[in-house]
Amino acid sequence: MSGDRDPAQIYACTLVVGLLTIESSCALELERLAETVSDTVQFWIAPTKRWKIRTYAIDRDVHVWDLADLGTARDAPIEFAIEHIKKHYGDILARVVNIEVPHATGAAGAPAALVASGLGGALQEAEFDGNRFAFWTPDGAVYISRSDEAS
Repeated sequence: MSGDRDPAQIYACTLVVGLLTIESSCALELERLAETVSDTVQFWIAPTKRWKIRTYAIDRDVHVWDLADLGTARDAPIEFAIEHIKKHYGDILARVVNIEVPHATGAAGAPAALVASGLGGALQEAEFDGNRFAFWTPDGAVYISRSDEAS
């Protein structure tokens, strides 16, 4: 992460989190019912950037896709994210949660936004091609990309 950027710039966004009923490992090709921490599919929706994030609980793996401007869905990105999660993960979806993090609170507002959304854990900040975003980790563990497989 670049030191000349305002750490609050990645906030003032909506994070749509689909909590799944499974825990899996993409690298090990393993999937089972979640015992403590589940996999997630998430969408980080900022005013100018959108990201899809898929977490794999067993090995703390994360895959990220830059969704650019979402094409025809750009005027309703939150609705697009919710419908995408329900369509593609509906059979293993426990629930969908929207987390609103206001810009004025910056990183300090993230814990309050998580609590207000009924979640614990933490937001993990990330950077890809010079663009910053964040995703939710249910237990505050650090997730890193461990495989090149697309989900």
